[in-house]
Amino acid sequence: GDLENEKELFTREFLATCPHPWIIIDDAHVNMETIWKVFDANGEIGDYFVAEDLCPHGRLVFYHPFHENRKFEDCGPSKKHVFWHCMETIGNYMVDTYYTDMFGYNSSVQYDGIVRKMK
Repeated sequence: GDLENEKELFTREFLATCPHPWIIIDDAHVNMETIWKVFDANGEIGDYFVAEDLCPHGRLVFYHPFHENRKFEDCGPSKKHVFWHCMETIGNYMVDTYYTDMFGYNSSVQYDGIVRKMK
């Protein structure tokens, strides 16, 4: 589906058929705030939102496996900024340190990016 057209992709009718609890994993690197708001408006207490690739010093590679021109892009800092903006403006979530720190403090690329809907 097209994440730029979230209202068509995630209709209220479709979301109403999805049993809870949800675990929504964002690894698309586009339109995170809008997608998060759609799921927040339709979610329930206990649902999870996971934002991948928040490591502030991580370098990720984005490429199609059949393309020769591979583009490297630092996405950690900018995606982390959007993530914390969402945490502040949406306000219904808390970091679940049980999962983020399961193998040591922030031992994954989620860097405080596993959050649970609290209200």
